[in-house]
Amino acid sequence: MVSYQNTNTPSQSLSNFRMNIQQILTYSHIVVSVLLAAAVLLQQKGAGLSAAFGGNSGGFYRTKRGFEKALFIGTIVLGALFIIIGGASIYFHR
Repeated sequence: MVSYQNTNTPSQSLSNFRMNIQQILTYSHIVVSVLLAAAVLLQQKGAGLSAAFGGNSGGFYRTKRGFEKALFIGTIVLGALFIIIGGASIYFHR
């Protein structure tokens, strides 16, 4: 019968845990950033910055429906995830 013992000290085990978490956070941050960029680029065209400063938007008000609404909510969720993962990355970096 072979006995396997953990030869890591608690501080080494914590260091390995932090290193694994940092790698997971780094890769997930990259994936979320690519998805966020794609979601922003897929947003409806024509909602330019001039409308925010009182310019004529050249159209009428439309409600978001279907895929456009899901993409809008998904963009907000991805933005929040991006910020949360960045904060967690800073926390585990110390």
